Amino acid sequence: MKAATHRSMMLEECMSKTLAAATLALLAMIGGARAEAWPTGTVTIIVPFAPGGNTDITGRHLARFLEQKTGKTFLVENRPGGGGAVGTMAAVAAKPDGQTLLLGSNGTFTVNQNLYAVPYDTLRDLSPVTQVTENTHVVFVPSSSEFTTIQQLFEAIRSRGEDVAFSSAGIGSGTHISTEFMVAKAGSKALHVPYPGAGPANIAVVSGEVDFGVDAIASALPLIQNGSVRPLAVQSASRDPMLPDVPTLSETVLPGFQTGGWLALLAPANTPRETIDTINRDLAEVIASPEAVTTFSQQGMKVSVPGPDELARRISAETREVKALIDEAGISVK
Repeated sequence: MKAATHRSMMLEECMSKTLAAATLALLAMIGGARAEAWPTGTVTIIVPFAPGGNTDITGRHLARFLEQKTGKTFLVENRPGGGGAVGTMAAVAAKPDGQTLLLGSNGTFTVNQNLYAVPYDTLRDLSPVTQVTENTHVVFVPSSSEFTTIQQLFEAIRSRGEDVAFSSAGIGSGTHISTEFMVAKAGSKALHVPYPGAGPANIAVVSGEVDFGVDAIASALPLIQNGSVRPLAVQSASRDPMLPDVPTLSETVLPGFQTGGWLALLAPANTPRETIDTINRDLAEVIASPEAVTTFSQQGMKVSVPGPDELARRISAETREVKALIDEAGISVK
């Protein structure tokens, strides 16, 4: 009788363990299926700037590559305003299901909350997915400009101050901050004229509404190639392969100076981690394709797809660094 009871207990224990293992396996299968189901339909990529700029160009490339991989529709929706704050708020308010993504710049994610009284915090109200590109910024003037070298431009900035005007993609945008930082390092001031995106800002340089502009090579390159603007210097530590004859600020007027920009994808807060990981994995795959590498490199963009946690750490660190920079340069929205 005792032996029978013992066998019964062992059988129950074995069945219990088997059931538990089967349950865990089923949950893993369900979780995997849920992650792999992305995207379930049309995906909207919010670009918080006007069409024509670096962020918009990159967003449309990503949409095309992701459509080719997934067979789903990816729409780029431009929501300009507030240096990226308007589009960011639209993403914050979206359903956290992976069907709405926000493609923004380092200005969008690390500057705005240091300049504006925005009702959101990047890492509290958004979920990092991945960085996408690193961008070299180039300083350029209208083709008809009196300035033919970066030295001449800096002489004018130092002697004329705010009589020299520059455009940007908006107050608090990455190009605004990098330009203000550059001018502050020159020991002077210049007049800032903000526009709702890099496209309109660059057109203002072409038309001569402003004296110079700073933008990512990706969006300025067509204007350089067709002769509408003249590049004077790049803000990177070394010369960029896309503009090998254009000197750096460091080798000409600001020894040791370097700055730049990056673009990243974030999703609404509380988007499931398995969905985030699936998006990250799909992006890493499409960006590593020969077509994508060629496309981005031809436009002066360096691709980079770190994990969500790495991006979160970068945003956190650079938000603190940008605050110190803003304080040093005396930048404000007033």
